[in-house]
Amino acid sequence: MEFIYIKIADFIIKATFKNSRQKDLYKQYKVDFSNYVSEFIVRRNTGTCDFYIEFEDQPYNVASDKRLLLAFDKKLKNKVTVYYQDYLTYKIILENVIYLLCSAHNGMIIHSSAVAYKNDAYLFTGPSGAGKSTIAELLSQDFTALSDDTSIVRRIDREYFLYQHPFVEKNRIYKSNKRYKLKGIYFIHKSKQFRLEKKSNKEDTFGKLLKQLTITDSEIVKNLLALSDTFRNVNSLYFPKDKSIIVESFKAITTKWQNTRLKRE
Repeated sequence: MEFIYIKIADFIIKATFKNSRQKDLYKQYKVDFSNYVSEFIVRRNTGTCDFYIEFEDQPYNVASDKRLLLAFDKKLKNKVTVYYQDYLTYKIILENVIYLLCSAHNGMIIHSSAVAYKNDAYLFTGPSGAGKSTIAELLSQDFTALSDDTSIVRRIDREYFLYQHPFVEKNRIYKSNKRYKLKGIYFIHKSKQFRLEKKSNKEDTFGKLLKQLTITDSEIVKNLLALSDTFRNVNSLYFPKDKSIIVESFKAITTKWQNTRLKRE
């Protein structure tokens, strides 16, 4: 039996790989799973974990002596047993584990792209075709690209943070388990000119973000309501597909926020 710890969105998840009937199958699963979450692996955790994933052999059906066609068995709210079956299984399970944790701990996963300036994150969202991947790519050489498809957002101690995840993105992006303070949410629109409009209608913000949630349940909707009600820097951003214009304009925005922070400090 072997195990690893991973940290995603400040959640600690322990993955255990139990001995398998097929020789070294559990070792191969560990290698594949570790490769998938390599940027999020942390050293041995001394405290409790937020979730436990246990990989083991699929049980036999005593009556027919045939293997049950089950991918996993969820017995506890913070533990899931995953059967060695298909290498795609652990990806699906991990996604669902993160959804469960976000739902229970003031989080959500939003269809969006995001970039970082120092330790601050800026999230771009909108319907399909709005330009989420485009704006992230245009800014990628001057800002740190965090995502171009989905982002994790959580509230911790009255502040909102953005996190990366191991899910597949459209483009290759360097990932880590670092947290970034969320400084702005931008509903993006392609345009011939750069323009920024402050959004103050909380109901409109909630309605538009609701459409961009990857999964919704009652708790995640509550989390989104809290975000829409308390997060202030929400804007509509109109941008041209001109790298120099978008980079210089967005640099001015981030510089403004940095200067505001320094004055407060």
